[in-house]
Amino acid sequence: METNLIVLDIETTGLDPCKDLILEIAACSVKLDKNNISIGRKIHFYIKNDINKIYEIINVNALEMHNSNNLLNDLEDPINFSNTFAVDDINFPLYSLIDEGKSYYLCGNSIHFDKAFLKYHIPEFEKRLSYRILDLTSYLIMKSIFVPYENKRKSNHRALDDLNKSIELLSEQHILFRNNSIFF
Repeated sequence: METNLIVLDIETTGLDPCKDLILEIAACSVKLDKNNISIGRKIHFYIKNDINKIYEIINVNALEMHNSNNLLNDLEDPINFSNTFAVDDINFPLYSLIDEGKSYYLCGNSIHFDKAFLKYHIPEFEKRLSYRILDLTSYLIMKSIFVPYENKRKSNHRALDDLNKSIELLSEQHILFRNNSIFF
């Protein structure tokens, strides 16, 4: 049996989907079965927002984080304008990840956060996804209980980097389940 996922990460101006803006999105489709994990095409883009509006509403923690990771600079850099969409136009690139007629679970770290922003800002896309989610943070919590580890790769809170980290965690989890006969 094949399972379809949309692995996604969103960077925002804060924590409230009703007040805050989406700044950056990275996503890819993933197909899983018992023996294989197939990573599809990745997409990454910025969301076109009025830069003055961003600075007006961004919370202090997000401002500090996105200044240190250069996201705010990237939003103003003309070199990135070809990779920038208005929030109303982002359904098309996101839909390109979905095969018509198939069900997709949303997947990522603390994915409920991203799902809330999708539901508020991109409801047409969010409605095309299953109500079920695969939150990889649960795996990290369980891993830290049973296998003490250092998180060597701290998040820099950039969508593409966090997407790649989510894919690594998903692959690690897939190997764990595939190789452990207790589950089968």
